[in-house]
Amino acid sequence: MPTPRSPNASLVDSRELRGVVVACAKAAGAGGAAAFAMADHMVEAHLRGVETHGLRRLRPYLARVAAGGVVVHAEPVVEKRGAILRIDGGNGIGHYVGACAADAVVAQARAHGVSVALVRNSNHFGFAGYYASRIAASAMLGVVTSNGQIMVGPEGALRPLFSNDPLAISAPYAGGGMFELDLALSVTSRQNIVRAAKAGETIAPGMAQDRDGYPSTDAEEALRGLLLAFGGARGFALLSAIEVLTGVLTGGAYADLVASKEAAPMSPEGTAHFMLAIDLEQAGGAQAFEARLADLVQRLRELPMREGVAPPRAPGERRWRLRADRLAGGIPLPPQEMEDLEDLCAHHGVPVPSSWRSA
Repeated sequence: MPTPRSPNASLVDSRELRGVVVACAKAAGAGGAAAFAMADHMVEAHLRGVETHGLRRLRPYLARVAAGGVVVHAEPVVEKRGAILRIDGGNGIGHYVGACAADAVVAQARAHGVSVALVRNSNHFGFAGYYASRIAASAMLGVVTSNGQIMVGPEGALRPLFSNDPLAISAPYAGGGMFELDLALSVTSRQNIVRAAKAGETIAPGMAQDRDGYPSTDAEEALRGLLLAFGGARGFALLSAIEVLTGVLTGGAYADLVASKEAAPMSPEGTAHFMLAIDLEQAGGAQAFEARLADLVQRLRELPMREGVAPPRAPGERRWRLRADRLAGGIPLPPQEMEDLEDLCAHHGVPVPSSWRSA
Protein backbone atom coordinates (compact mmCIF):
# COMPACT_ATOMS: atom_id res chain seq x y z
CA MET A 1 0.00 0.00 0.00
CA PRO A 2 1.64 3.29 -1.04
CA THR A 3 1.74 6.08 1.50
CA PRO A 4 -1.17 8.50 0.74
CA ARG A 5 0.45 11.82 0.04
CA SER A 6 -1.02 15.17 -0.80
CA PRO A 7 0.76 17.45 -3.29
CA ASN A 8 3.89 19.07 -1.81
CA ALA A 9 3.67 16.95 1.35
CA SER A 10 6.89 16.34 3.25
CA LEU A 11 7.82 12.82 4.32
CA VAL A 12 9.20 12.68 7.86
CA ASP A 13 10.74 9.82 9.76
CA SER A 14 8.52 8.68 12.65
CA ARG A 15 11.40 8.43 15.13
CA GLU A 16 12.65 11.91 14.30
CA LEU A 17 9.12 13.32 14.52
CA ARG A 18 8.67 11.71 17.93
CA GLY A 19 11.90 13.31 19.12
CA VAL A 20 10.86 16.76 17.90
CA VAL A 21 7.45 16.55 19.61
CA VAL A 22 9.10 15.35 22.83
CA ALA A 23 11.45 18.34 22.73
CA CYS A 24 8.59 20.80 22.12
CA ALA A 25 6.52 19.31 24.96
CA LYS A 26 9.47 19.49 27.36
CA ALA A 27 10.17 23.08 26.34
CA ALA A 28 6.53 23.93 27.10
CA GLY A 29 6.96 22.50 30.61
CA ALA A 30 5.97 18.82 30.39
CA GLY A 31 7.93 16.21 32.31
CA GLY A 32 10.01 13.72 30.35
CA ALA A 33 7.71 10.69 30.66
CA ALA A 34 4.59 12.74 29.92
CA ALA A 35 6.27 14.42 26.95
CA PHE A 36 7.20 11.04 25.51
CA ALA A 37 3.67 9.69 26.05
CA MET A 38 2.17 12.67 24.20
CA ALA A 39 4.68 12.41 21.35
CA ASP A 40 4.40 8.65 20.94
CA HIS A 41 0.62 8.89 20.80
CA MET A 42 0.59 11.69 18.23
CA VAL A 43 3.13 9.91 16.01
CA GLU A 44 1.06 6.72 16.21
CA ALA A 45 -1.97 8.74 15.13
CA HIS A 46 -0.14 9.70 11.93
CA LEU A 47 1.28 6.22 11.41
CA ARG A 48 -2.22 4.73 11.53
CA GLY A 49 -3.87 7.49 9.50
CA VAL A 50 -5.79 9.02 12.43
CA GLU A 51 -4.66 12.54 11.54
CA THR A 52 -7.52 14.12 13.51
CA HIS A 53 -5.54 13.21 16.65
CA GLY A 54 -2.09 14.06 15.33
CA LEU A 55 -0.06 17.24 14.98
CA ARG A 56 -3.07 19.48 14.42
CA ARG A 57 -3.71 19.09 18.16
CA LEU A 58 -0.14 19.83 19.24
CA ARG A 59 -0.48 23.61 19.43
CA PRO A 60 -3.56 23.58 21.73
CA TYR A 61 -1.99 20.84 23.87
CA LEU A 62 1.20 22.85 24.34
CA ALA A 63 -0.73 26.07 24.98
CA ARG A 64 -2.66 24.34 27.76
CA VAL A 65 0.57 22.93 29.20
CA ALA A 66 2.32 26.29 29.07
CA ALA A 67 -0.68 28.08 30.61
CA GLY A 68 -0.85 25.68 33.55
CA GLY A 69 -4.19 24.16 32.60
CA VAL A 70 -2.77 20.71 33.32
CA VAL A 71 -0.47 19.53 36.11
CA VAL A 72 2.55 18.74 33.96
CA HIS A 73 4.43 16.64 36.52
CA ALA A 74 1.41 14.79 37.90
CA GLU A 75 1.87 11.08 38.56
CA PRO A 76 -1.31 8.99 38.43
CA VAL A 77 -2.23 7.47 41.79
CA VAL A 78 -3.27 3.82 41.52
CA GLU A 79 -5.48 2.23 44.18
CA LYS A 80 -5.79 -1.56 43.86
CA ARG A 81 -8.96 -3.36 44.93
CA GLY A 82 -8.48 -6.90 43.69
CA ALA A 83 -8.97 -6.89 39.93
CA ILE A 84 -10.26 -3.31 40.01
CA LEU A 85 -7.91 -0.34 39.75
CA ARG A 86 -9.09 3.11 40.73
CA ILE A 87 -6.75 5.64 39.16
CA ASP A 88 -6.64 9.37 39.87
CA GLY A 89 -4.86 11.16 37.05
CA GLY A 90 -4.26 14.30 39.13
CA ASN A 91 -5.23 16.52 36.15
CA GLY A 92 -2.10 15.29 34.39
CA ILE A 93 -1.40 15.14 30.67
CA GLY A 94 -4.04 12.79 29.29
CA HIS A 95 -1.70 10.74 27.09
CA TYR A 96 0.51 9.97 30.09
CA VAL A 97 -2.43 9.15 32.36
CA GLY A 98 -3.84 6.85 29.67
CA ALA A 99 -0.53 5.09 29.04
CA CYS A 100 0.02 4.53 32.78
CA ALA A 101 -3.52 3.18 33.15
CA ALA A 102 -3.13 0.80 30.20
CA ASP A 103 0.14 -0.59 31.58
CA ALA A 104 -1.33 -0.91 35.08
CA VAL A 105 -4.42 -2.78 33.93
CA VAL A 106 -2.25 -5.22 31.97
CA ALA A 107 -0.13 -5.95 35.03
CA GLN A 108 -3.22 -6.49 37.19
CA ALA A 109 -4.83 -8.77 34.59
CA ARG A 110 -1.70 -10.92 34.70
CA ALA A 111 -2.45 -11.54 38.37
CA HIS A 112 -6.23 -11.90 38.18
CA GLY A 113 -6.96 -13.01 34.60
CA VAL A 114 -9.00 -9.86 34.09
CA SER A 115 -8.74 -6.29 35.34
CA VAL A 116 -10.63 -3.03 35.03
CA ALA A 117 -9.08 0.43 35.36
CA LEU A 118 -11.44 3.24 36.39
CA VAL A 119 -9.66 6.49 35.60
CA ARG A 120 -10.77 9.95 36.73
CA ASN A 121 -9.29 13.47 36.79
CA SER A 122 -7.57 13.05 33.44
CA ASN A 123 -7.50 15.13 30.25
CA HIS A 124 -8.01 14.50 26.54
CA PHE A 125 -5.96 11.38 25.76
CA GLY A 126 -6.13 11.18 21.97
CA PHE A 127 -7.58 8.20 20.12
CA ALA A 128 -8.78 5.26 22.19
CA GLY A 129 -7.44 2.59 19.83
CA TYR A 130 -3.90 3.46 20.90
CA TYR A 131 -4.58 2.25 24.44
CA ALA A 132 -6.68 -0.77 23.43
CA SER A 133 -3.91 -1.99 21.12
CA ARG A 134 -1.28 -1.22 23.79
CA ILE A 135 -3.18 -3.62 26.05
CA ALA A 136 -3.59 -6.14 23.22
CA ALA A 137 0.15 -6.13 22.52
CA SER A 138 0.59 -8.00 25.82
CA ALA A 139 -1.48 -10.97 24.56
CA MET A 140 -4.67 -9.55 25.98
CA LEU A 141 -8.01 -8.33 24.78
CA GLY A 142 -8.38 -4.62 25.53
CA VAL A 143 -11.51 -2.48 25.77
CA VAL A 144 -11.20 1.29 26.23
CA THR A 145 -13.71 4.13 26.45
CA SER A 146 -13.40 7.79 27.34
CA ASN A 147 -15.51 10.89 27.70
CA GLY A 148 -14.46 14.46 27.04
CA GLN A 149 -15.66 17.82 25.81
CA ILE A 150 -19.43 17.74 25.32
CA MET A 151 -20.63 18.01 21.73
CA VAL A 152 -23.37 15.39 21.12
CA GLY A 153 -27.09 15.48 21.83
CA PRO A 154 -30.22 13.65 20.70
CA GLU A 155 -32.24 14.85 17.72
CA GLY A 156 -34.03 18.10 18.51
CA ALA A 157 -32.01 18.94 21.63
CA LEU A 158 -31.07 22.59 22.15
CA ARG A 159 -27.71 21.82 23.74
CA PRO A 160 -25.31 18.87 23.84
CA LEU A 161 -25.05 16.54 26.83
CA PHE A 162 -22.28 14.06 26.03
CA SER A 163 -18.91 13.84 24.34
CA ASN A 164 -18.66 11.49 21.37
CA ASP A 165 -17.31 8.87 23.81
CA PRO A 166 -15.03 6.62 21.72
CA LEU A 167 -15.17 2.84 22.05
CA ALA A 168 -12.09 0.77 21.20
CA ILE A 169 -11.67 -3.02 21.28
CA SER A 170 -8.39 -4.62 20.29
CA ALA A 171 -6.81 -8.09 20.27
CA PRO A 172 -3.97 -9.84 18.43
CA TYR A 173 -4.49 -12.62 15.91
CA ALA A 174 -2.21 -15.23 14.38
CA GLY A 175 0.15 -14.05 11.68
CA GLY A 176 0.98 -10.78 13.39
CA GLY A 177 -2.38 -9.10 12.84
CA MET A 178 -4.06 -6.67 15.20
CA PHE A 179 -7.83 -6.36 15.43
CA GLU A 180 -8.56 -2.74 16.31
CA LEU A 181 -12.09 -1.42 16.44
CA ASP A 182 -11.92 2.29 17.25
CA LEU A 183 -14.90 4.50 16.70
CA ALA A 184 -16.40 7.63 18.14
CA LEU A 185 -20.14 7.51 18.63
CA SER A 186 -20.92 10.72 16.75
CA VAL A 187 -21.53 10.63 13.00
CA THR A 188 -18.29 12.55 12.50
CA SER A 189 -15.59 14.08 14.70
CA ARG A 190 -15.73 17.67 15.87
CA GLN A 191 -12.30 18.19 14.29
CA ASN A 192 -13.83 17.46 10.88
CA ILE A 193 -16.49 20.10 11.53
CA VAL A 194 -13.80 22.58 12.62
CA ARG A 195 -11.81 21.84 9.46
CA ALA A 196 -14.90 22.36 7.28
CA ALA A 197 -15.71 25.64 9.02
CA LYS A 198 -12.18 26.95 8.47
CA ALA A 199 -12.32 25.95 4.80
CA GLY A 200 -15.78 27.47 4.32
CA GLU A 201 -17.20 24.07 3.34
CA THR A 202 -20.59 22.57 4.07
CA ILE A 203 -21.03 19.28 5.92
CA ALA A 204 -23.14 16.29 4.94
CA PRO A 205 -26.77 16.11 6.09
CA GLY A 206 -27.41 14.13 9.27
CA MET A 207 -24.19 15.08 11.02
CA ALA A 208 -25.24 18.03 13.14
CA GLN A 209 -27.90 20.48 14.29
CA ASP A 210 -27.86 24.21 14.80
CA ARG A 211 -28.41 25.85 18.20
CA ASP A 212 -32.19 25.86 17.61
CA GLY A 213 -32.25 22.07 17.29
CA TYR A 214 -32.72 21.91 13.52
CA PRO A 215 -30.61 19.84 11.10
CA SER A 216 -27.85 21.88 9.49
CA THR A 217 -25.19 21.46 6.82
CA ASP A 218 -23.50 24.74 7.84
CA ALA A 219 -20.28 23.92 9.69
CA GLU A 220 -20.27 27.20 11.63
CA GLU A 221 -23.84 26.61 12.80
CA ALA A 222 -22.93 23.04 13.75
CA LEU A 223 -20.15 24.32 16.02
CA ARG A 224 -22.70 26.57 17.74
CA GLY A 225 -25.15 23.68 17.97
CA LEU A 226 -24.34 20.00 18.45
CA LEU A 227 -23.25 16.82 16.70
CA LEU A 228 -25.53 13.82 16.33
CA ALA A 229 -24.84 10.25 17.38
CA PHE A 230 -24.50 7.71 14.59
CA GLY A 231 -27.47 5.37 14.26
CA GLY A 232 -30.03 7.88 15.48
CA ALA A 233 -31.79 7.04 18.73
CA ARG A 234 -30.05 3.67 19.03
CA GLY A 235 -26.63 5.27 18.70
CA PHE A 236 -27.52 7.86 21.32
CA ALA A 237 -28.67 5.08 23.65
CA LEU A 238 -25.31 3.33 23.18
CA LEU A 239 -23.56 6.63 23.87
CA SER A 240 -25.54 6.97 27.10
CA ALA A 241 -24.48 3.46 28.15
CA ILE A 242 -20.82 4.19 27.41
CA GLU A 243 -21.08 7.27 29.63
CA VAL A 244 -22.34 5.05 32.46
CA LEU A 245 -19.19 2.92 32.13
CA THR A 246 -16.92 5.91 31.71
CA GLY A 247 -17.98 8.93 33.71
CA VAL A 248 -20.42 7.47 36.23
CA LEU A 249 -18.63 4.22 37.18
CA THR A 250 -15.16 5.77 37.42
CA GLY A 251 -16.22 8.53 39.82
CA GLY A 252 -15.01 11.14 37.34
CA ALA A 253 -16.84 13.96 35.64
CA TYR A 254 -19.70 12.81 33.43
CA ALA A 255 -21.92 14.26 30.72
CA ASP A 256 -21.89 18.08 30.79
CA LEU A 257 -19.90 18.15 34.06
CA VAL A 258 -16.75 17.64 31.97
CA ALA A 259 -15.15 21.07 31.49
CA SER A 260 -14.52 22.48 28.02
CA LYS A 261 -10.81 22.87 27.30
CA GLU A 262 -11.75 25.60 24.81
CA ALA A 263 -14.18 27.63 26.95
CA ALA A 264 -12.22 27.12 30.20
CA PRO A 265 -8.60 26.33 29.23
CA MET A 266 -7.32 26.84 32.78
CA SER A 267 -9.88 24.55 34.43
CA PRO A 268 -9.35 20.81 35.01
CA GLU A 269 -11.37 18.88 32.43
CA GLY A 270 -12.16 16.01 34.76
CA THR A 271 -12.07 13.58 31.84
CA ALA A 272 -12.66 9.91 32.69
CA HIS A 273 -11.48 6.71 31.00
CA PHE A 274 -12.54 3.07 31.35
CA MET A 275 -10.12 0.25 30.49
CA LEU A 276 -10.61 -3.50 30.56
CA ALA A 277 -7.91 -6.13 30.03
CA ILE A 278 -8.55 -9.86 29.66
CA ASP A 279 -5.51 -12.15 29.79
CA LEU A 280 -5.92 -14.41 26.76
CA GLU A 281 -3.71 -17.15 28.21
CA GLN A 282 -5.90 -17.48 31.27
CA ALA A 283 -9.08 -17.14 29.21
CA GLY A 284 -8.36 -20.34 27.28
CA GLY A 285 -4.91 -19.93 25.76
CA ALA A 286 -3.48 -17.01 23.81
CA GLN A 287 -2.36 -19.15 20.87
CA ALA A 288 -5.79 -20.76 20.53
CA PHE A 289 -7.52 -17.37 20.71
CA GLU A 290 -5.23 -15.82 18.11
CA ALA A 291 -5.81 -18.74 15.74
CA ARG A 292 -9.59 -18.52 16.16
CA LEU A 293 -9.57 -14.76 15.61
CA ALA A 294 -7.39 -15.18 12.52
CA ASP A 295 -9.93 -17.69 11.22
CA LEU A 296 -12.75 -15.22 11.87
CA VAL A 297 -10.87 -12.50 9.97
CA GLN A 298 -10.24 -14.87 7.07
CA ARG A 299 -13.91 -15.83 6.92
CA LEU A 300 -14.75 -12.14 6.73
CA ARG A 301 -12.30 -11.59 3.88
CA GLU A 302 -13.63 -14.59 1.93
CA LEU A 303 -17.27 -13.53 1.96
CA PRO A 304 -18.73 -13.71 -1.58
CA MET A 305 -19.43 -10.17 -2.75
CA ARG A 306 -21.50 -8.59 -5.49
CA GLU A 307 -19.49 -7.81 -8.59
CA GLY A 308 -17.58 -4.55 -8.22
CA VAL A 309 -17.77 -4.49 -4.40
CA ALA A 310 -14.50 -4.93 -2.53
CA PRO A 311 -14.40 -7.54 0.24
CA PRO A 312 -14.73 -6.13 3.76
CA ARG A 313 -11.69 -5.42 5.90
CA ALA A 314 -11.32 -6.49 9.49
CA PRO A 315 -11.37 -3.57 11.96
CA GLY A 316 -7.87 -2.13 12.15
CA GLU A 317 -6.60 -3.86 8.99
CA ARG A 318 -6.16 -0.63 7.04
CA ARG A 319 -4.58 1.16 10.01
CA TRP A 320 -1.92 -1.46 10.60
CA ARG A 321 -1.05 -1.86 6.93
CA LEU A 322 -0.70 1.89 6.70
CA ARG A 323 1.44 1.89 9.85
CA ALA A 324 3.87 -0.61 8.36
CA ASP A 325 4.12 1.44 5.16
CA ARG A 326 4.69 4.72 6.98
CA LEU A 327 7.26 3.22 9.34
CA ALA A 328 9.24 2.23 6.26
CA GLY A 329 8.57 5.17 3.97
CA GLY A 330 7.85 8.10 6.26
CA ILE A 331 4.84 10.05 7.47
CA PRO A 332 3.37 12.52 4.94
CA LEU A 333 2.74 15.97 6.40
CA PRO A 334 0.88 18.52 4.26
CA PRO A 335 2.41 22.00 3.94
CA GLN A 336 0.08 23.63 6.49
CA GLU A 337 0.94 21.10 9.21
CA MET A 338 4.62 21.27 8.32
CA GLU A 339 4.65 25.05 8.59
CA ASP A 340 2.79 24.95 11.92
CA LEU A 341 5.25 22.40 13.29
CA GLU A 342 8.22 24.51 12.18
CA ASP A 343 6.65 27.57 13.79
CA LEU A 344 6.13 25.70 17.07
CA CYS A 345 9.71 24.44 16.94
CA ALA A 346 11.02 27.97 16.39
CA HIS A 347 8.92 29.24 19.31
CA HIS A 348 10.27 26.56 21.64
CA GLY A 349 13.85 26.63 20.36
CA VAL A 350 13.70 23.11 18.91
CA PRO A 351 15.70 22.43 15.71
CA VAL A 352 13.88 20.83 12.77
CA PRO A 353 15.86 18.44 10.53
CA SER A 354 16.56 20.15 7.23
CA SER A 355 15.49 17.03 5.33
CA TRP A 356 11.89 17.67 6.41
CA ARG A 357 11.47 20.95 4.62
CA SER A 358 9.01 21.00 1.74
CA ALA A 359 10.35 21.38 -1.77
